[in-house]
Amino acid sequence: SLLGGLAREQEWLVAMRALQGVGAALAGPSTLALITTRFQGAQQARALGAAGYLTKDTATVLPDAIRAICHGAPFFSPGSSPLRIS
Repeated sequence: SLLGGLAREQEWLVAMRALQGVGAALAGPSTLALITTRFQGAQQARALGAAGYLTKDTATVLPDAIRAICHGAPFFSPGSSPLRIS
């Protein structure tokens, strides 16, 4: 997000967002694998539920919260685009 926010050209922004996507694609499955091997039974169900809730919550609430706090900060938040197309 930081590198995407610092990008001054559209090509760099697209490259940084692609890099973000690769990171997310690698982090998601490894997190779930870690949870399923570390926890069993009811603990596993709670851990998977918490991971799902936190993932959803971060993706939907965090960008809006950052926008509310600082007008320029959405450029550095997940799920937002710093370039405006008019």
